[in-house]
Amino acid sequence: MKKILKRIWKIILIIICIIFVLLVVAVIYRLPVAIERSNTAEVVADIHNQKLTMDDVVGENLPSEPDIKLNNSTLAGIDTNNNGIRDDVELAIFKLYPNSARIRSGALQYAKAMQMHFRKDITNKDIFVAMIENEGRGDSCFWFALPSENVKLAKTNEELSKAFAIKENKNKEIYNLVFNTEMRKNKKDENYKRYMTSLGGGNEPYCDIDPLTLPN
Repeated sequence: MKKILKRIWKIILIIICIIFVLLVVAVIYRLPVAIERSNTAEVVADIHNQKLTMDDVVGENLPSEPDIKLNNSTLAGIDTNNNGIRDDVELAIFKLYPNSARIRSGALQYAKAMQMHFRKDITNKDIFVAMIENEGRGDSCFWFALPSENVKLAKTNEELSKAFAIKENKNKEIYNLVFNTEMRKNKKDENYKRYMTSLGGGNEPYCDIDPLTLPN
């Protein structure tokens, strides 16, 4: 009888050990996934928290002209005031729109969003989607910040098309400032090829700073 009980107890211990080992293996197997999800959530939150400030719009901390060769030697380039907008792009926008804080705010937000293509932590679809949503907001904000007089005054479809083309060209102008080298264009294309997926509509307002609250 004792031998039978010992054998049963031994079998129970073996089963318990097997279950314990399986649980440990499962935890170890799932741990990288859990860590990646946590890291992804942090990066997505950081992307959504990157907002344009009034100091950026008024040029409170405008940088100096960067060295072109040094600036274009890396994807991210030079951002001495750490506002998420490359120095050469920021200065170019101020030169393009020195007298309009409204247009500048839209252009800066759009440029800031596109600059995120060069982040090193764009590593999966969830992060990419967050970045593209931000880029879409910036694009829309710049579009709305641009004057609409020509659109409102258009009386024919041809005039309307020309008015929209003017706005579209201004949009491309900012786009080309950010993606000004083959290296940067290729990185953007690589991000799209690796991570592009279906997008949902975001609930945030288009503009970090409402253009209508600005004086001009």
